[in-house]
Amino acid sequence: MALIERIENVIKAELNALLDKAEDPKKLASVTLNDLQECLAECRATAAGLICEQKAILRHREQSEKQNRTVARKSRTCVNERPR
Repeated sequence: MALIERIENVIKAELNALLDKAEDPKKLASVTLNDLQECLAECRATAAGLICEQKAILRHREQSEKQNRTVARKSRTCVNERPR
């Protein structure tokens, strides 16, 4: 029985050593940094897209307001010029 326990302990120790190597803090920090940089790039792209969309909406609003003023002015002119 002692031999089996000894072999079991050696296998566990080897597995733990492999896991420790796989979880290298420098590699983990590097992977985390890369993930954060990718996320930041995605956020910047999304923000840029939203800013462009906002500007387009504002331009459309300004055009609509200008058109509304033009129609209102023409309507007043028509009302004032109609025969009485």
